[in-house]
Amino acid sequence: MASSRITYIEVADCLAEADTGLDTAEVHGIATGLLSSGSEASAFFFEAVAPSGQTDACRRLLSDLVEQTDAELGGASFGFTPLLPPDDAPLATRTAALRDWCEGFLYGIGLAKRPAGELPSAVTEALSDIAELTRMDVQGVGRSEAEEQALTELVEFLRVAAMLIREELGTPRTPSS
Repeated sequence: MASSRITYIEVADCLAEADTGLDTAEVHGIATGLLSSGSEASAFFFEAVAPSGQTDACRRLLSDLVEQTDAELGGASFGFTPLLPPDDAPLATRTAALRDWCEGFLYGIGLAKRPAGELPSAVTEALSDIAELTRMDVQGVGRSEAEEQALTELVEFLRVAAMLIREELGTPRTPSS
């Protein structure tokens, strides 16, 4: 796996080269949802992101992204963060990416095929809140400080929600040596 955090731009370039038609945030959401659900992410992940168009380099990068995300979700440092455009991207772009990340996350959770009735109430509530975020209207997003703060708070919510869901549904991880 790469020694530094894989960036949004790296994944965007990879997906564009592979002509997957998927958004970077959505792909990271899919990986995070799969990992948070306790399923074997790699088994489903490459099917979900159209492996036929991927180059070997793109496939390696996406594999590294899954490993990185797994380590961040399960790490003691609570270092997980949704992969979104950089802070210098327009607020509307970052907000749309957050919405796409949520859609991908729910899709990844859905791939695990866990019956909703078997989910702990904290997970059900978090998933319901994430589903609400997929309905965000980004047309009116401007550049206000209040909107920036709201986006920051939503990213923090998603960060914590993904780790909570992983804790509730994921399989116990053994520390790597």
